Amino acid sequence: MEKGQQTICVEACPMYALDVGTMEQLQEKYGNIVEAEGFLNNDKIKPSIIFKPKRTK
Repeated sequence: MEKGQQTICVEACPMYALDVGTMEQLQEKYGNIVEAEGFLNNDKIKPSIIFKPKRTK
């Protein structure tokens, strides 16, 4: 990835729900929430995923 460019999947997501970066960059931007309804976080494999909660209306 060239600096300033996004991956195809990030650019193609119609809901803007994806982002790519180092875990440190993503944690700084979105926080460190690693659990979400319907997703089982596995402490043994430590998936590289962060969830951004929906804003309440």
